[in-house]
Amino acid sequence: MQHFAFVPAESRALATVLPNAAANVFITLSARSLNPGIEIIARGEVFTTESKLLQAGANRGVLPTHMARNGSQMILYPKGARIRARSRAGRQSS
Repeated sequence: MQHFAFVPAESRALATVLPNAAANVFITLSARSLNPGIEIIARGEVFTTESKLLQAGANRGVLPTHMARNGSQMILYPKGARIRARSRAGRQSS
């Protein structure tokens, strides 16, 4: 069974949420090359995966526990999700 994917030019966001980190990195690389302006939110299994997803071109790397809670908000309102994430990070470092 083969799977083919494409990212239409008019797409604004892509969430790659496969349970395999390597597959999510590959999808991120492919999507970024097909549509440089798309917002990509990619799932990672562990904290160290997030940096790999960001290097591959993801705008955000999310762990599964955060994806369920914040994933749809990041897709629908990407700028607002970034602002909320920065404000939470500021509170945690205080």
